[in-house]
Amino acid sequence: MLGIPGPELDNETKVLLETVDPLSIIFFGRNIVNPQQLAGLISDITSFMGRKPVFAIDQEGGIVTRLTEGFTVMPGPMALARAGGETAAYEAAFILGTEMMAVGIDWDLAPVVDINRNPMNRGIGIRSFGTRKEEVISCARAFVKGLSDAGVLSCLKHFPGLGGASVDPHIDLPVLDISREELFDTDLQPFIEIDCPCWMPTHIYIPSIQNRKEAVTVSSEVLTGIVRKELGFDGLLLADDLNMGGVANSSSTEELVINTFRAGMDILSICEGTKNQINAFKALDDTVRKDEYLYRRYLESLERINRILSPCEGILKQGTGKIKNAESAATAARLAVKSIECIKKEAPLPPLSSVQNIFSMKRQRLVLVEEEGQGLFYAAVKAAELAECPLLEINSESTTEETKKRLLIAAGEKINLIFTENAYLDDNISNLITALAEASKEFYMIALRNPWDADITGIRNAWCSFGYTPDQQKAVISFLSGKKEV
Repeated sequence: MLGIPGPELDNETKVLLETVDPLSIIFFGRNIVNPQQLAGLISDITSFMGRKPVFAIDQEGGIVTRLTEGFTVMPGPMALARAGGETAAYEAAFILGTEMMAVGIDWDLAPVVDINRNPMNRGIGIRSFGTRKEEVISCARAFVKGLSDAGVLSCLKHFPGLGGASVDPHIDLPVLDISREELFDTDLQPFIEIDCPCWMPTHIYIPSIQNRKEAVTVSSEVLTGIVRKELGFDGLLLADDLNMGGVANSSSTEELVINTFRAGMDILSICEGTKNQINAFKALDDTVRKDEYLYRRYLESLERINRILSPCEGILKQGTGKIKNAESAATAARLAVKSIECIKKEAPLPPLSSVQNIFSMKRQRLVLVEEEGQGLFYAAVKAAELAECPLLEINSESTTEETKKRLLIAAGEKINLIFTENAYLDDNISNLITALAEASKEFYMIALRNPWDADITGIRNAWCSFGYTPDQQKAVISFLSGKKEV
């Protein structure tokens, strides 16, 4: 599985496809302008290759949404769990799947089935359906069914579970030091309980099930011993991107593709870097031709691929008229409204007209899997406009003098409102928020990402939207304007 450089079939992409002839192509934001452009790119690739590869994408909803302009943008998993649980998860997935099929995408690398057991986990958070395995299983199962009913293949990730980790595998190798019994009773349960033909093993080391310190991705103990023999899973194993720091920091890509394939992986993904992709393919191709065991592994994986991915082959079917209609847009807006939840409430939310100051963090890119984003949140800007009050940015780099000014502005019997995005992960911002809360007569929080911002000392009134898609931010404004009670 390869990522390609840009939004068109240029010469670099042609050389890559001609050299590697990949099974699958995965799209990212860099490849997508709008539905018509993407449908054209998919058609061009299919014509150029003389066959239809399997087209894949990470379309989880929320902060991991690749299809945006011209598509229906759904709230993410944790918001869906709040908006109606499995019913909301099915609705969202069916619409996402229908739109993927309309442009020619066969495979959604979703849902995330990590159980969010560690609030300090930057890489998962609201990408998870929740903190309880029962909630994750029921919502993810419904998401898989929604995709399937729309004609799209799904993939459970990230095996054997990233929810308890604190390190993002995009950056380095996480170590999850839990017992084998706890792993099987919690993190592995979604993979065991949900009927899905594909799992995505990720880059994590779990000492209780591995004798060597290495990523699960390259561990035959896990991929062959546990997945195939112990759990009896005979579906596809698709590697998490082999460019990620969790494995790339310790091995070359050429070594990784060989070792990952030897360990029991079926599909190897390298999501960027044309030269690196070509070199890795040549290394694997050369080794498989010489190594009898790897050739048997190749035949074994090929059987699974033919069995599971055969519905994705054949004639390319596209029909972009099915994308972002009035009904799908209304569903996304409704789910966004329903996802807002009260986390703490000592006093009712005051009308915006009584708020004297609004504070806000800027949007951050907390994990590499997110698309780039910057600037103050629309919801904060609009709220300040409606309240006819100042909008003041807070950040981790504020000088002592700037902090003093913020506190002076907040003090003096003022009613203040703050918009946050994972402020609890930054001590400087958390301390500033505590000081602002103490200085205020009344202080209210809207957490636009993880709900644990409400645990910051001094917070007594907090609501969470579990994400900040355009619809979710509009829903927040409706809530602040008194059009929804929570």
